[in-house]
Amino acid sequence: MNARNAFIVLILLAATGCSYTGTNLRPYASWTGLIPEQEIYRHSRWALDPNAKVYVVLPASGYQDDELVAEMTEVFHRYFPRARQGRHRETLAQAFVSARFAGMDYVVYPDIHSYIDQEGLGEVIREEVKPSEFRLGEARMNIYIYAGQGEELVDRLQLETRGSIFTADNRKLIWPPLDAYLKSISQFDLVRR
Repeated sequence: MNARNAFIVLILLAATGCSYTGTNLRPYASWTGLIPEQEIYRHSRWALDPNAKVYVVLPASGYQDDELVAEMTEVFHRYFPRARQGRHRETLAQAFVSARFAGMDYVVYPDIHSYIDQEGLGEVIREEVKPSEFRLGEARMNIYIYAGQGEELVDRLQLETRGSIFTADNRKLIWPPLDAYLKSISQFDLVRR
């Protein structure tokens, strides 16, 4: 990278948190792949008791990625220490039966639409992938949270995330947005429906 290109990159990075003539430049920097893009949409204002037992389902339909669900369970476990993952693939109806049998308070059912591994700048520099294989990782999913006993939909999270050229690994695709979401819903006394 020559000095001119490096200067342009630095200007774009500096501008991501600033605004110029009232226009935020962050979306443009995100479009170029210089910073990650993460969007979260909540459909409820519930908060969950941090002591709740949360059952994370291995979905039987849709895009299936056991490693992604395991990482999701790991994030849930940080805020809900009694969270655990199902052992087998289950439909939602089967998950409710398993959750009731295990005495779980909530059922988390991930509906993964797409998940593409990150092959970023780090992998190219370390020569783990060829420059032609460079690609930004992305994930699109809905995460449904149901009451374990009444089977009522408590919350639905739409998560769309894309890595940047500086994203170090695939965990960075879902950990930061999911971590922020769980931090907000685990504050039981702050928000209730």
